[in-house]
Amino acid sequence: MFFDANGLEITQHFAKSMDGTRVPYFMVSKQGLEKNGKNPTLLYGYGGFEISLTPSYSAGVGRGWLTQGGTYVVANIRGGGEYGPQWHQAALKANRLRAYEDFAAVAEDLIAKKVTSPKHLGIQGGSNGGLLVGNMFTLYPQLFGAVVCQVPLLDMQRYHKLLAGASWMAEYGDPDKAEEWAFIKTYSPYHNVKAETDYPPVLFMTSTRDDRVHPGHARKMMARMKEQEHEVYYYENIEGGHGGAADNKQLAHMQALAYTFLKQKLFEPRRRRSRLARPSPCALVEFQLADALGAEDLPHGRALGAGLLSLRPRLSDRLLGERLGLVHQAIEHGLVRIQDHEVHVRIVGRTRHRRVDVVVDDDAGFLLGLHQRLIGLAQVGHVVVELAIVDPDRSHLRHRSLGVAARTLRECCAGNEHQDERDQSADAFHDLPPRR
Repeated sequence: MFFDANGLEITQHFAKSMDGTRVPYFMVSKQGLEKNGKNPTLLYGYGGFEISLTPSYSAGVGRGWLTQGGTYVVANIRGGGEYGPQWHQAALKANRLRAYEDFAAVAEDLIAKKVTSPKHLGIQGGSNGGLLVGNMFTLYPQLFGAVVCQVPLLDMQRYHKLLAGASWMAEYGDPDKAEEWAFIKTYSPYHNVKAETDYPPVLFMTSTRDDRVHPGHARKMMARMKEQEHEVYYYENIEGGHGGAADNKQLAHMQALAYTFLKQKLFEPRRRRSRLARPSPCALVEFQLADALGAEDLPHGRALGAGLLSLRPRLSDRLLGERLGLVHQAIEHGLVRIQDHEVHVRIVGRTRHRRVDVVVDDDAGFLLGLHQRLIGLAQVGHVVVELAIVDPDRSHLRHRSLGVAARTLRECCAGNEHQDERDQSADAFHDLPPRR
């Protein structure tokens, strides 16, 4: 036994698809799950080649997701073999969209029953399941909060020219035939992703040595979405074939990457309860800079309020105004700098209560100056914030147009017991020397 299954229950449910078909799904959750729409939920599917997804024991899902507090759902959509050949044939070629309609119906059923909500609902699939989740976030982006897309097919115009792709034309169709490309292109994620659409964060995972689905699918989809400035992440293992990993150690590593990503995106951030009966000033504020800001304004941080592209606060209007003011002052005083529509700063802090990371990469010289500038603010009351310079070359931590000042020094001091220390921490940015 690899995890403790006590307190978990397995239930079967049915969702109604667009054409009225009843689509079964299995759910593993805590016993007596509270239906409040806040449960982090991972929805998994495949829907192809007459492969059935039946209930089974999974040590990886158990340790990586269920024991962390997540709910796990397996959708038995058309294209699979759960109800025999007819269930598979119902989603072939021109009818392929039925599989995606089934998957969307399951997601909508989970939301309608308040098992979860879009911001807490993630999806995962690999191979043909990668094509599934690729279509789900391009066709139904409003339903999901995070996507893990593994060894996927994504460019359906060229899939048959790469590796084993030609052997799958009975499933998807022949894109070289105009009459078949007409329906194939409706479920080709690479051709349907758009710059103007707001998609959930996506993690693509593939293998350099995949001999069945070419890693070029994931590579080019990641490149296109990055070019369109969507939130996208990528990991390519150099071994492993179509399974993505060559041994159990690599498999565990890749599963850990996927579940960590999902947990970061779908779980509510943990907040220390304030002793005061008021909204916590430690709530996470995330924002991005709009391209509309002129380049000449960016280095000086002017007109910041006009440059908000997206804002996801859980703050009162007063606290929101205070937070934006702190961010503005941080820019004005050189704690962060903005260049080429990107914000550059890296702060790593630790208090007696928690560790706080705010990550945007930059050159070592700027980090050194940042460290020297902030060290004078590190001691507030009896809470000491330790600032450290870290390797700026860890490119996997790089994010385009990343928000600034998520969890500022103010949050580091949120656990102080005395009101005067809270006031001191709240004024920390206001006491900065003028920018030179």
